[in-house]
Amino acid sequence: AVSLEITEVAASFTTAQAEALGIKEVVGEFTTYFPASSYHNTNLGLAAAGINNELVKPGEEFSLAKATGPRNASTGYVEGGVLVGDHIEYIVGGGVSQSATTTYNAAFFAGMTDVEHHPHTQYFSQYPPGREATVYEGVLDLKFRNDTPYGVLMEAYIVPSGPDRGSITVRVWSTKHFDSVTASEPSLYNYTDGREQVSTRPGCIAQNPSRGFDVSFQRIMVLSGQTTTEDYFWRYSPIDKITCQQPDPPAQEPDANAG
Repeated sequence: AVSLEITEVAASFTTAQAEALGIKEVVGEFTTYFPASSYHNTNLGLAAAGINNELVKPGEEFSLAKATGPRNASTGYVEGGVLVGDHIEYIVGGGVSQSATTTYNAAFFAGMTDVEHHPHTQYFSQYPPGREATVYEGVLDLKFRNDTPYGVLMEAYIVPSGPDRGSITVRVWSTKHFDSVTASEPSLYNYTDGREQVSTRPGCIAQNPSRGFDVSFQRIMVLSGQTTTEDYFWRYSPIDKITCQQPDPPAQEPDANAG
């Protein structure tokens, strides 16, 4: 027989403390969609798992980089499409920016304070103009701060794509603090056109053109009957048309032994 000594240890986070945070309802939610793609299923599934159950107490900040941890091959991420300069390349962790856009919008409508977000340099039509975010390992992050008197608990999950498109949903659970949080209709102007390129780059991915533009919109928050507005602006570069062309093989010297 083995005798074990039992020692009582006080909980670092008690039930009473949890209840005092007032996490009881969804105060912000957003869903985005992606095409049938195994790399989206993998990378967005891992990102959603990292975001899910993150607790953000009053005054604390949420960081997507901290929530997901390293996004590399050692943590299960696979190669996916990423905008690099003016073209798409496949790198490990590609596609994770969609989790940033979805989280950004859920936090936006929950009234969270925007600490850091970076829209893409070029516009992708599956996202609201200007109201989107990209991340890049070790360089660009998505952060918001909870300046409400209530705690925030994040929920995130994907519906994997199969023959049809998949989706990622992020919800912000808390207690309703604002009377309302809405976004104005975006104003799009100053359109610009890209150029046509022929690329012989190895691994070239053909690309359809899309116009660049400026976009302005507002976040309108009402608290205890008082309205506050935040102005947002972003400028998207045009997307070039890229045609892939393999270089001609080097000329062969005549074979002196032929014939």
